[in-house]
Amino acid sequence: MSADRKATSGTFKSHFLPVGILLALFWYALAGDQGWWFALPGIVVVLLLSHWLIQPRLGNFSPLGLLRFSLYFLSRSVVGGLDVAWRALHPAMPLQLHYQEYSFHGPDGTARTLLIATLSLMPGTLSVNYRDDRLLIHSIAGNAEQAAEELERYCRGVFPDRSGAPS
Repeated sequence: MSADRKATSGTFKSHFLPVGILLALFWYALAGDQGWWFALPGIVVVLLLSHWLIQPRLGNFSPLGLLRFSLYFLSRSVVGGLDVAWRALHPAMPLQLHYQEYSFHGPDGTARTLLIATLSLMPGTLSVNYRDDRLLIHSIAGNAEQAAEELERYCRGVFPDRSGAPS
């Protein structure tokens, strides 16, 4: 098999197939069995555009890592949301507002960008400032560093560093 054919096959397996299936499932969840005449051309256009615009910038991408990250993110969002609601509704309002600096453990790249963006979506935390491999985090409770470390591991699972550099 030629190198071009292997690259095309790898791209199909690592990009077009999982993203296409994800988009089709998303359409099915929203519209059911209706409108596939509209959805299929749209999915093809989105696949081509995403490959052209995004794929070169993503580098290494792990669909299994994305699944693990998604499950972790959803579970932590529910648990964190319940915790924030309890703290806000409790008569004593046991909020422990504080800022904490976090030093990254992995190399700079897409995984770090995902961590910074995702941390702000997690209930009770906010990425405030990023400078010199350090992130300033605002938190309403507990040790934000431990939560950020765990989230960073999942983000590095989505975009693993396969260069051989220590992470």
